[in-house]
Amino acid sequence: MASNSLRQASNAIKWASDRSTCRRSQMELHKSATEEWSTVFFVRGQEVVY
Repeated sequence: MASNSLRQASNAIKWASDRSTCRRSQMELHKSATEEWSTVFFVRGQEVVY
């Protein structure tokens, strides 16, 4: 469990450090995922884009 959380945190930091990649991933996720999951992704990636 701890390593999984650490991996997610590392991914969030990686996405936040590369805004262009983060934004691209969010747009794709927003199209294919529910509003609830998209919102969670935006918060974890520290890029609130609607």
